[in-house]
Amino acid sequence: MHRLHFEFMGWDGDDLVTSFPCFLVSERLGGAMAEAHLADFDLAEVEVTVDEQFQEFFPQTVMSLPTWSWLKPCGKPWASDLWINERGDLYVSATTLNVIRRFSLARCEVVEA
Repeated sequence: MHRLHFEFMGWDGDDLVTSFPCFLVSERLGGAMAEAHLADFDLAEVEVTVDEQFQEFFPQTVMSLPTWSWLKPCGKPWASDLWINERGDLYVSATTLNVIRRFSLARCEVVEA
């Protein structure tokens, strides 16, 4: 996949969002990941739009949407900072988890292995 268009139909404030099989990170979270020198991922451009009803009924939320990057994990299982398993689940190292837990993850399901 070379381009990603992501349309928000709502947003609960999380800095990490997903729509199978893609992940987005807020500019704040992506910057913190880079600053922490995490490896095994790329941040790419994403075209972000909002659903018409989302825009109409929640204009303040739409206005508060951060800038997003497409998170592309490319690591090897259990040996990298970030990777995706065969089902499309995102896995992260303990170091990465410590970084992302500093941000809003209210709707993310975090399972420690």
